[in-house]
Amino acid sequence: MSNRTWIPIAGLAALCFVDWAWTVAHLLRGVEEANPVLAWAFESGGLSLFTACKFGLNVPALAVLAWQREHRLVRRIVPVAVLAHGLVLGAHVATEAMLRAH
Repeated sequence: MSNRTWIPIAGLAALCFVDWAWTVAHLLRGVEEANPVLAWAFESGGLSLFTACKFGLNVPALAVLAWQREHRLVRRIVPVAVLAHGLVLGAHVATEAMLRAH
């Protein structure tokens, strides 16, 4: 098991957690969830259902990526997923800036 395959997956897991925490903070401040499935979960069951759905989607996906980490397709997908989550965190930064401006 090389760090070359574990580090990006660990980074993706960290980004998923930060996304969850920042999303919760924004939801509690009245910001709407952009993902329709997670928006439904929050509206229907509050933070409990939202969190269960968020981790229920992310944890199995991360587990499969970790399990198949040496597969060529996974090695190509993980950097794209890291970039996508980075963009999501960029949206959180922009949202936070707008909230602080008002």
